[in-house]
Amino acid sequence: MNFMQLTRKTIREAPFYALLIAIFFFLLFPFYWGALSSLKYQNDIYDFSGNFLWAKNPNLFNYLALFNTTGFFKWIWNSFSISILTTLISVTISVMAGFAIGRLRFRGASIAGMMVFIIYLIPRTFLFIPLAQILKDWGLLGQWESLLVTY
Repeated sequence: MNFMQLTRKTIREAPFYALLIAIFFFLLFPFYWGALSSLKYQNDIYDFSGNFLWAKNPNLFNYLALFNTTGFFKWIWNSFSISILTTLISVTISVMAGFAIGRLRFRGASIAGMMVFIIYLIPRTFLFIPLAQILKDWGLLGQWESLLVTY
C-alpha cells in the first residue's frame, strides 16, 4: 500500500472509529462517575464548581466507612452463598428434567416439554403476586430460604 491509499483508507474509516470512541466513552462514563464519587467527600459529590470530572481532595473515607461501619462482608458472603446454592440446585433439577423430557419415553413427555416452553413465555412480572402469596402461605417471607424458591 502506498501513502495515498493508506490516507484514503484512514479518512474513510475515521467516522467509524470516532463513533466507536464516542460509544465507548458513553458506556464507560457511569463506571468512572461512580468510582470518582466514591473518592469524594459527601459534600463534594454535588459540587460542580471547578473541574467536576476529578476529585479535588481524593480520599478513602467512604471505603473505610463501608468496611468498618456496615455489614458489607456479611452481605457479600450472603450473596455469594445464595447464588452458588441456587445455581447448583437449579442446574441439577434442570439437567435431570431435560434428560427425562429429551431422552426418556413416557406418557405426557411432549406435553411436559411444551409446558416448560410455555412457562418461559410468561413474563416474570406476572408471577410476583402469586409467588408472594405462596411464600406467605409457606411462612417464608423475609427468610433466606425464600430466595432458593424464587430463583
